[in-house]
Amino acid sequence: MSKKPDFDALVNNKRIDNVDTSALNILFSLFDKPEVISFAAGLPTQELFPREELVKIAPKVFIEDGAKSLQYGAAEGYAPLREKILARTKNLYGVEKSLDEILLASGSQQAMDLFCKTVIEEGDVIFVETPTYMGALNAFQQYFPKFVSLEMDDEGISIEDLKAKMEMYPNAKCLYTIPTFQNPTGKRMSLARRKELLEAVKDTDLLILEDNPYGELRYSGEELPTLLALDDCDRVVYMGTFSKIFVPGTRIGWVLGPKELLAKMKKFESAGELQGNTITQHLANAYMEEFDLEAHIVEIKDCYRKRRDAMLEALEKYMPEGCTWTHPDGGLFLWVTMPENANTNDAFDYCVAEGAAYCPGEGFFANDVKYNYLRMNFSPHTEEVIDKGVKMIGDGLKKYLATL
Repeated sequence: MSKKPDFDALVNNKRIDNVDTSALNILFSLFDKPEVISFAAGLPTQELFPREELVKIAPKVFIEDGAKSLQYGAAEGYAPLREKILARTKNLYGVEKSLDEILLASGSQQAMDLFCKTVIEEGDVIFVETPTYMGALNAFQQYFPKFVSLEMDDEGISIEDLKAKMEMYPNAKCLYTIPTFQNPTGKRMSLARRKELLEAVKDTDLLILEDNPYGELRYSGEELPTLLALDDCDRVVYMGTFSKIFVPGTRIGWVLGPKELLAKMKKFESAGELQGNTITQHLANAYMEEFDLEAHIVEIKDCYRKRRDAMLEALEKYMPEGCTWTHPDGGLFLWVTMPENANTNDAFDYCVAEGAAYCPGEGFFANDVKYNYLRMNFSPHTEEVIDKGVKMIGDGLKKYLATL
């Protein structure tokens, strides 16, 4: 018998060991448990996916455009779709960019990876919010940076803390932020804080990586400009996605930024996968030509607003004493704070036993991990299911807290 390769010796264990997907594994393991009401993963509601519309445009994409939609395409993405995204960006945010300043990616997750491949070297400092999106931490960790956590309050990143950290790390490469309806907290950086942030870094080489998957899902409060719209020196690299406003399975995200940087990111896109998914890019483009994406987003917002309100009401009714939570104006998430001696990893099984689940907060911290937080997603469930599930969560947490 031939010798079996020693995979433990062959694989890049240093890189693998530096990526922690345990929290994500918990989220997606619940997919196989339909009996559990899960508020864990940040899922859009599938009942609003435009299935009938996609069926109607499929013949155009596969038959009329078949020669192009089924063939290889440009690494930077399908030009007509890129043009439509640029037009929306100008209309929504007042930002005008050219075709060489946009790169399509397989979701903003791949966009982060391309950014890291292009910019981040081992040991480089990345400033991150506390807490921050665990998927971003996983994307960054593959390149062995040094994470430096920035304190947050209800207006966003603490500028005082940022200035202190910049003095400590004057050669920091980038600052990663979700300023609008942040994951996991749902917080939104105030306009004053956005301006202060850009002012604080104006004399540095620090890049700002603005992640904006939830910005169009605003249910209350006034519209605020993106950091990209306020930027006057090509410092902001902006990531957008169709995952939350159209269909996540298309895996279409995009990067807007300086053409010099995007040209280098495009090289890694070509080397890594040649190009994105031609078919789904043509589908998205055809949908935007034939149907009203803006009206579809209004429908999504109306649905999610009711679900956010239902979760806030249920939390008031059912959560144990000593717990607090955020009241977001948009996005998909609420961030719950439990008493300091609580551990939401330990409490998780109590809640699953009641029939519902949340996302433990541990995975959202780059440094100085806190264990008394949890994230809840309200978008995939009806108001009735939300009320039922939050009661289960509350009952489970009460039983857990009684053991402390």
